[in-house]
Amino acid sequence: DAQGLLRLFSPRENDWCPLSREVRQLWWQAQRQLIKERARADRERTRADQAETRADQAETRADQAETRADRERTRADQAETRAQATTEEIARLRRFLRAQGIAWPDEPPENGA
Repeated sequence: DAQGLLRLFSPRENDWCPLSREVRQLWWQAQRQLIKERARADRERTRADQAETRADQAETRADQAETRADRERTRADQAETRAQATTEEIARLRRFLRAQGIAWPDEPPENGA
């Protein structure tokens, strides 16, 4: 009401019902409990939001790590391709030198010279 008191209206009697002190105390206790429960719910919601943020950050870090690993695999594949090309070039050069009668530095000459 205008005085800040809890009052209940009875439509059957078309009048305000008197409230005992005990009823008023129970109502205030219920209000306090409601405030506590809402605060607890807010804290739980905040914790859940924080956990979700941490999970999102972990997922982002995992995605970044996977991207780095893919990049490293690509580099390794490219290095392997270059190494294979170099090996083939060396083999061609050895064949060419042999055909010219020149020994590769780590091979003994074929004609015993």
